[in-house]
Order: sequence, then structure tokens, then C-alpha cells
Amino acid sequence: MNNAEITALKKILGLQTGKSYDNADSLRYGQVMIMADQDHDGSHIKGLFINFIHSFWPSLLRAPGFMQEFITPIVKATKGGVSRDFFSIPEYEAWKEEHQDDKWTIKSDLQRARSVAQHRPQQN
Repeated sequence: MNNAEITALKKILGLQTGKSYDNADSLRYGQVMIMADQDHDGSHIKGLFINFIHSFWPSLLRAPGFMQEFITPIVKATKGGVSRDFFSIPEYEAWKEEHQDDKWTIKSDLQRARSVAQHRPQQN
């Protein structure tokens, strides 16, 4: 594994190539928490990391509590003292259809996500 990011992850976590882990006791940390945006790119990043662990240390995925995920809403609707969180666009869109005449305040990470995507360098 001659990849700087992979080498850094292994070092940070204390992982050893070829070693089987029944639990996370011998690692530097007892768990890993994935924190990524709740968009397609974030899902891709989560999938890549889980696949990386599964490919080299599949037993760690069976270790209780080792793999954690921090999930944040992609859209939040508020009205008065009531708030509603949405963790996917289809979930929000379905709700919005039923509440289009209501006066909810909508806070969304979609604009930020779209802005970031527009400013990415083009890949050849």
C-alpha cells in the first residue's frame, strides 16, 4: 500500500496489514466514526472507507461498536416550536408536496453542496 492517505489511516488507527482483529482493543482507538456530507459524494466516501476496512480487516466490521456513522440532516424545516429533519432528498420532496401551502422555514445544505460541486476542478 503505497498511498499516503491509506498509510496515514493505518498509522492513526494502529492497523497492521495481514492481522485479524476480533475486537478493537489493540488499536489506538476503540471505534471509527465516519463523518461525511449527506449527499452522493459523502455516501461514496463512506462506501470507499467501509470497503477499505472490509478488504483488509473484515473482522473489524463484526467488532461490536467499531464502525460508527455521524448522520446529519440534509434539510431542516421549522415552524413555530416544531422542527422536522430530513436525511434524504426523496424524503424531503415527498413531505414538501404535502406541506407546500404551510409556512415552514427551510434550512438546507443543498445550496452549499451545489456550490462546492460547481467550484471543483474539472477532471480529465
